[in-house]
Amino acid sequence: MAPQFTPVTQTAYARLGQALTGPDEAHQYALAILLGVLLDPLDDAHLLARTGWADVLDPSITPEMWLRWLAQAVGVTIPSSSSLEHARAMVSRPVGWLAGTPQALRIAIAGTLHGSKTIWIDEHVDNDPFTVRVTVFADEVSSAGATQSAASAAVEAGIKVHVQVKAGWTFKDLAESGLSFGDLARIKCRAIKHVVPGTPLDKLKELMHHA
Repeated sequence: MAPQFTPVTQTAYARLGQALTGPDEAHQYALAILLGVLLDPLDDAHLLARTGWADVLDPSITPEMWLRWLAQAVGVTIPSSSSLEHARAMVSRPVGWLAGTPQALRIAIAGTLHGSKTIWIDEHVDNDPFTVRVTVFADEVSSAGATQSAASAAVEAGIKVHVQVKAGWTFKDLAESGLSFGDLARIKCRAIKHVVPGTPLDKLKELMHHA
């Protein structure tokens, strides 16, 4: 039985002519198989040449097989444990281009968390402009070491970032949150752990809406 050809191999095989391909069946399609080994890897590039590069260069829709290649163009290394959604976010908003910013920290750390991925960033800890403290919740952390490594890689040289993993809120956290008891009363107990100092206002409103 003749092997299945990719479009590139099919075109090349046909162009060889009957003189070369005619005896191939008698030799168990050795020529076709050899041609496939050499040319099948080019099929993806051939498809791009016909359809254009626009879809490949858009990290939000590029096929997963091209995402790590595209990441190299913006200086991003995607961890093997990253979900496809987080990988796309890393390429769309390269942490290296935002190094040292809260946004860079959030993007980098989010890839090591699950659930609501709540992240509390406290800058200028103890009045030190070079020290940053990041707080995350224990039930959303798979590996504290991985979270710390991601955070350290997202800041510039000279910035010290410390990740602390908390079980939940403390009274001190509540006192410093700036939220009124009326605000907190409108949030279900099961959702309160997702509200920490620095929680975006739209997230707070979302939790209140479902209260």
